[in-house]
Amino acid sequence: MDLRQLEIFKLIAESGSFSTAARRLNLTQSALSHQMRALEEELGEQLLVRARPQVYATAAGQRVLASAARIFAEISDVKAQFERTRKNESMGSVRVASTHLAMTYVYGELLEQFSARHPEIDLVFHATETTEDPVQRVLQRHSDVGFTVLPVKHPQLLTIPLFRAEQVVIVGRKHPLAKQKQTTVEELRRWPFARFEARTGGRQISDSLFLEDGGYPPILAESNAVEYLKRIIRIGFGVAIVPAFCVRTELANGTLHAMRLRSGAVLQEAGLVVRRDVTIRALDIFRSVCLELRGPKLRTINLDNVERPVFEPV
Repeated sequence: MDLRQLEIFKLIAESGSFSTAARRLNLTQSALSHQMRALEEELGEQLLVRARPQVYATAAGQRVLASAARIFAEISDVKAQFERTRKNESMGSVRVASTHLAMTYVYGELLEQFSARHPEIDLVFHATETTEDPVQRVLQRHSDVGFTVLPVKHPQLLTIPLFRAEQVVIVGRKHPLAKQKQTTVEELRRWPFARFEARTGGRQISDSLFLEDGGYPPILAESNAVEYLKRIIRIGFGVAIVPAFCVRTELANGTLHAMRLRSGAVLQEAGLVVRRDVTIRALDIFRSVCLELRGPKLRTINLDNVERPVFEPV
């Protein structure tokens, strides 16, 4: 059985005539009869009642026609998909992995702008708990793009820096430190500390500050949910270190106070990772848009410009 035989059978049944079907297919009636006999012999059933004035399908023929209709519908759908691809080479999908924090505060803006520019490209999202997970998903080919903190060094990965974020100390508005613009690590050790969990960019920052000399103060809370950490700080006398962009709302309404370390601004670079050996048109377009929205040089998100979006329309 082949598609040509099903097409012939379908047209004969629809027209009720071998001669009409032969004329539409530009074939002889003997050729159509030969194809129909071959199909009936293969299936072991009579498919057509050769009556006058009209040929019609048997019960077995009706079952074959129903199956043929589904087959031709599937073929039509496949052709339509590839026709759209030929007309628009950028059609495809990009699988994106990111932490909840990064998606909520940073990359949601970027992805919203990308979708507005390229609605023909589907975005498929996967939320991760740590900043290491997006990297592993890209390496394992479960995601095409991973948003994470940098640097990431792996021979199979290409990294694209997108911005730097200042990490700031936050306290509640009634905290004794709330009137200060700067503080020190030694001063922070006097207060319970709310920190991010291991394998996150936030934890890398706090470990680098506290573990190099003297260790952490008492741990007040540990979570990757930044909203949880901010709420803990608002109701207590603890301190935390978070990216400046995470507290733009609280700084605007005065529910939290942020300060820098006296030793200087603490910056963390972030961006995306992709596999070097993956060449997908949709992914190439995605990377290009990310670079365009980033601009010619990395922007630093700090306390002075935190009210601005990370990725502004260009």
